[in-house]
Amino acid sequence: MAQSLAAGEIKTLSPLILAHIGDGNVTLHPDSAVNHSTTAINPRAFDFPPDGNVTLHPVSAVNHSTTAINPRAFDFPPDEIKTLSPLILAHIGDAYFHLYVRTRLLQVTHNVNRLHDLSAQIVSATAQAKTYRAIENFLTDAERDIFRRGRNAKSHAPRKATVAEYHASTGFEALLGDLFLRKNFVRLDEICELAFKEAST
Repeated sequence: MAQSLAAGEIKTLSPLILAHIGDGNVTLHPDSAVNHSTTAINPRAFDFPPDGNVTLHPVSAVNHSTTAINPRAFDFPPDEIKTLSPLILAHIGDAYFHLYVRTRLLQVTHNVNRLHDLSAQIVSATAQAKTYRAIENFLTDAERDIFRRGRNAKSHAPRKATVAEYHASTGFEALLGDLFLRKNFVRLDEICELAFKEAST
């Protein structure tokens, strides 16, 4: 989902910050560029008022169809989602979590080097494995099943994480990917926010 900032605030961001966010495939829309309110585009969109205080809009503020929010949204029938490899779900979930974390960190700093370091730390396999253990009890049985499918998928761990950590992070990302493709954005953002807070502590 596109993150929306006030047009005046976008102009104050450095080109390197825009590139950092853009690498996660996010669009920073000026309010005048869309026919919906900021909260209609993304319930967690960041509004930057002149005094610098940030307001997170509640997820209940959205009351629009997915196609009204994003005309480029992909419609995957639920039966087709079930046939996707958990590694494909993880591929989608990894992209979304990167985007969520990079945009969420704009509340913390506008220093692009700091943004890069913090986001790399939070989205690492080690951090995601730790995060999953912390939020596991918050998940439903169906969500744990999706996690297990991703965790048990055959994949090669990178050098910076143990095999167990990498498999756990794959399971976590598969869960996010499944929620994204089902357009369950409220639940997706709840889990991402929990994960962000856990990894940030």
